[in-house]
Parts: sequence; structure tokens; C-alpha cells
Amino acid sequence: TIFGLRCYPMGNLGKLIRSLVCRHFLLTVVTDRRIMDRLSSIYNGYESVLFKDKLIFKPADSHGNGIHQDYNWWQGFPKSLLTVAVALDNTSRENGCTEFWTGYQQGFLHQSNTFDGQISRDWIAEQQHIYAEMQAGDIAIFSCFTPHAAAANKSSQPRRMIFLSYNNSQDGEHYTAHYSHFRWYRTRQMSSFERVKHYFI
Repeated sequence: TIFGLRCYPMGNLGKLIRSLVCRHFLLTVVTDRRIMDRLSSIYNGYESVLFKDKLIFKPADSHGNGIHQDYNWWQGFPKSLLTVAVALDNTSRENGCTEFWTGYQQGFLHQSNTFDGQISRDWIAEQQHIYAEMQAGDIAIFSCFTPHAAAANKSSQPRRMIFLSYNNSQDGEHYTAHYSHFRWYRTRQMSSFERVKHYFI
């Protein structure tokens, strides 16, 4: 089931249909003026350009993610990158809501030129910290340098969120370049057989 629509296995045709359904839904959200106007106010009146989009589907009892900065995977791309987290379900500490260290915004805490490593809580222990407990339909906007994490989903229900990342239009368009880079580092150690099973990468 994707966004409330039940999908049935139909090989490549099924993959295409699911892709089109997701694309239509995402385009509606991505260009919503309630999001775009808020980003424009942060970018001093300039429009934003979509950099990345992803759906996070966290089933019950699924694992969490350690503390990180998104720019760890975006090194070399604009530093104006912001992410809009859109809650499709209510989020809580029980179901592993995103937690942010909002007092830390600028410095890069990971090792440069690598995609590895997490941030120690000790490094940012003195920074302001919040749990983003949200209602479905709420959004949270954060910088690519904001440390954040998410605990395991310990509830009995799945949690879904869309993460939309944008850069200032003054920095150009990087969507295609980013996804080429993303596919490379996600599949660089996979065999051809393994890559076929990761259709949506």
C-alpha cells in the first residue's frame, strides 16, 4: 500500500504505475505554496529548487538512525540545503519521531570526503535538543547542518514521513546530479544481480 492505494505485483508495469502514482502525489506536495513561501522567506525572497525527495516508511519494531548531518552525504553540493519533513502520520517518541539538536546549525561534524560515521552525543551535549512530535500534516524545516536522529519505532503502527530537500535557486539545479551520485554510492558495491532488486534507488 502506497499513500492509501493498494498495489498488486505486475512486474515492470506495476513498478511504472506505482512510480507514476508517487510522482503525482509528490509533485503536489513539493510545489505547495505553503512550503515554497516559507522556504522563500528563509532564502531572502528567492525561490527554492527541489534537490531530493524521499519517503520514510518505518514499520512497527523497525530500527532507528544515529545522529548525523545530511551534508555528510551531500558534500560538494550547495550549503544552502534545507529539508522539509512532512508528517503523514502523527509522530511521537514512542514511534521514533525525529529528534533535532537545534542549537547547532553551521559546522560540519563528520569527517570530510567520506560517507561514514555518526556524531557522538557528547559532541553536542550542550546544544538545545527537541523531539519533533508532530501531527499528520505538520512540517518541520531544518538545515543540512542540523544534527538529527530517530529512535526505533516501538509502537504497534507504522510511521510515514516525506522528506523534501531544497536549495536556494541562486545555487542552481542539482536534482539530477544528486541522484546520479546517490545511486553510485548506494550501489557501488552491489553486483548487477543485486542492483536489479533495488529498483527505486
